Amino acid sequence: MWVFGYGSLIWKVDFPVEKHITIMRGSHDHRGTADKPGRVVTLIPHDQLGHFNDQHDDELTWGVAYKVAEAEVEAVRQHLDHREKNGYTVHKVHIYHPEYDHPVVEDALVYIGTSENEAFLGPADAEIIAKQILSSIGPSGPNIDYLLNLCQALRDLHPTALDSHMIELEQCVVKALAKSADATSHSALEAPGSASTKAAP
Repeated sequence: MWVFGYGSLIWKVDFPVEKHITIMRGSHDHRGTADKPGRVVTLIPHDQLGHFNDQHDDELTWGVAYKVAEAEVEAVRQHLDHREKNGYTVHKVHIYHPEYDHPVVEDALVYIGTSENEAFLGPADAEIIAKQILSSIGPSGPNIDYLLNLCQALRDLHPTALDSHMIELEQCVVKALAKSADATSHSALEAPGSASTKAAP
């Protein structure tokens, strides 16, 4: 069995694999909570992007193809079904290597959070998404860790794997973190000064 891994499945591989190939293709249960959902990536068919008024300049999705040994297939499917349970459904796709025009793997399993599921948040301005990412924490950790780990994993995968949308989100989050750190530092510096203005007894 072959599995196409994108998103956290690029860097968080918690199941046995025989081999993997770097490839490309032509959440409130992990990084948030039900009342404060985080943001994770999914795949949208190219012909549906227009419905969301969302501008992406890339038609490829980068990821990793994982070959699962026959003896491990049932256990890995159960594990992935549970891991991707929040609105993700199983589909099959052909996957491609950057150096070839033909598929290197056909009918690989992929988990997709379609726009029909209740956990689908849809597009928003990068600054709004960044604020949501900064404020969301779930059982798998802070949503910001997901974003920064994904950006680094994509950089490590291929020089062109990190798309403009992810870069913009990363910049917005880093900028907001720096602003928050400056505000915290400024408040800490002000506190002793305000106390020292009191008259001595």
